[in-house]
Amino acid sequence: MNSTTAKWLVGAALGLFAYIMLIERHSPDSEQRASQAAKLFPNFDTTKVTSIEIVRTNQSIRVEQVNDRWQLTTPFYPAQSTGIEGLLQSVSQIQQHAHIPPEDLAKQPGWQASFGFAPPRATVTVQEGTNRIQFHVGSKTLMSEQLYLQLFGDKGLHVVDSAFLDHLPDSATEWRHPMLVHSERLSFDRLSVTNGTRVFEIQRESTNQIWRLTKPLPAARANFNSVDYLIKQLWNTRVSQFVTDDPKADLEPYGLQSPEVELTLAQGTNPVFQIQFGKISTNDPTQVYVRRLSHTNIVLAPLELVEILRKPHTEFRDRTLLSFDRAAVDRIEVLAPSERFALQRQTNGVWSIVEPFQADADSQIMQEFLDTLGKLEIEKFEKDLVTDFSLYGLSPPARQYLLKSAVTNATGVTNQLMAQVDFSTNRVNTVFARRLGETSVYGVSYVDTLRLPHQGAYQVRDRRIWRFASSNVTSLTIMQRGQSFPLTRNAARGWSTNLVENEAVEEALHRLGQLRAIDWTGRGEDNLRLLGFRDSAHKLALVVNTGGKPQTLTVEFGNPAPRGNRYAVVRLEGGEPIIFQFPGMLYQHLAQYLSLPPVASTP
Repeated sequence: MNSTTAKWLVGAALGLFAYIMLIERHSPDSEQRASQAAKLFPNFDTTKVTSIEIVRTNQSIRVEQVNDRWQLTTPFYPAQSTGIEGLLQSVSQIQQHAHIPPEDLAKQPGWQASFGFAPPRATVTVQEGTNRIQFHVGSKTLMSEQLYLQLFGDKGLHVVDSAFLDHLPDSATEWRHPMLVHSERLSFDRLSVTNGTRVFEIQRESTNQIWRLTKPLPAARANFNSVDYLIKQLWNTRVSQFVTDDPKADLEPYGLQSPEVELTLAQGTNPVFQIQFGKISTNDPTQVYVRRLSHTNIVLAPLELVEILRKPHTEFRDRTLLSFDRAAVDRIEVLAPSERFALQRQTNGVWSIVEPFQADADSQIMQEFLDTLGKLEIEKFEKDLVTDFSLYGLSPPARQYLLKSAVTNATGVTNQLMAQVDFSTNRVNTVFARRLGETSVYGVSYVDTLRLPHQGAYQVRDRRIWRFASSNVTSLTIMQRGQSFPLTRNAARGWSTNLVENEAVEEALHRLGQLRAIDWTGRGEDNLRLLGFRDSAHKLALVVNTGGKPQTLTVEFGNPAPRGNRYAVVRLEGGEPIIFQFPGMLYQHLAQYLSLPPVASTP
């Protein structure tokens, strides 16, 4: 073999290899080619379909693509895509198993009836771009696994898989959208309900997206949860039965000539959806007749939705008495019957009493204060458009709470009023309330308002009574039953020669040095005798070395308090007696070691 022949053979081999790798490797195998060749519509593209029409002897169904969505045009109604897409997919997969030529059919008189084409089961027309697919559907073959089809323009018959029939709808109902409202199509910011002569309207503000009741006047905050539940119920209501598509149907039998309830959704002033509710079905009292004005179809739907719409507008009003951002509150001013006081949030986030005295506020009490104020519910919408608030005890109010936020401007930091609420005196179990800038009066639970600080600043004071080290106590005096018994540290810094007694006294002083009130009860001299505080009551006076100076701290005990605690009184800011609940376990310890007759002996 010469070199030229060898080079030619090598080149041919390389070319064949390239053909196999680049062409044959990516070509359909024989099975794939056979399957593609067997398809009745091998070039059918489901994504280009713009309309489908199915004609039967008793009805016609037509759907079209409108704004990339399927719409039933015959009858006119929104369509769901699932069944439609399923049909198109089944059309694209129809495979031909045999073809009966027209000359063979001509040999069989009456073949139309024999093969199910007199008349055909259905005529299907699919518009695919500029291409139209149209065929008649006949009967199944004797084995029932195949089906006869006849293409327009072809006088013969095709034998295909009968699975196609599973996707062919028997009626338009199978392709109707099952939901009463199709939320994905709707954009609205106004919802109005007409219920006989009553009308209410709810509108969403564009700035903060908050719902407000704009009708009837005066405008009021809407309850977000109530409005949200109504909208969700609207989206989730399914059509139970399609009654009629006749636009000229007599509305009277359905109670729709003068509908009981009508709902309108609008974007600005433009209605985007309107629906009417008529009578309850006599055959099923859980269903009501409904008419969508955009389609004029009458359907049956569950009663739950219309029952929500029949509620009075007050059911959609916000029953939260005061809405505010708790994190934005920097100052609280309270006008109580006995005292005006103010609280300020410090830069470290801790609250302090700043008027009428200065002291730390209790963090837990402050959290409960704001939580209670933010959760107070309106029990009754007493009256709107009030002109004389004195009739309700609100001019002047018995109590007033002002919430302010620190705002920095050119002049510095100022406290800007965020919210204000006024309360009247008790009216049996209810107090009247008014919000700043409103003309409405509300009824609120009296018991709930008692959870707010309403007697004075001491109610929010830090429950830590005092703090000192037991080693700084130089002496103490026990006073009880008109007697006094002093104890003084000895040179060895002990209280007794009895080691057990000495440790018990030291432990009692250590726990007193960390004394914290269980709860604040009251203040003032008038309350002392009511709670068992008498001249002969049990008292402790401790002399504590504070910064090199002696300071006398006194605590006095009264009657038993709830949950095993004890009423006690101390005198703090201003020397006024403050009554609180003393920890029960600590009092038992004091009663054993720091009461008369004393267990401890003098050093």
